[in-house]
Amino acid sequence: MSFDEGADVVHVDGFPQGLLLAEPDHVAEAPEAYDLLTAMACSPDESADLIDSTAKDHYS
Repeated sequence: MSFDEGADVVHVDGFPQGLLLAEPDHVAEAPEAYDLLTAMACSPDESADLIDSTAKDHYS
């Protein structure tokens, strides 16, 4: 997250709560990590099919 005033921070989702990271090295590395996750992710339709298939395998 970027602000008009103050340093940028990174929000990392987690359970049961997320984290805010303000360490400049972590903030600088975040876009590359996000880009890698985005590149490796399935499309929404592929994700739905994978979830459906996994659920059927698990519960049948």
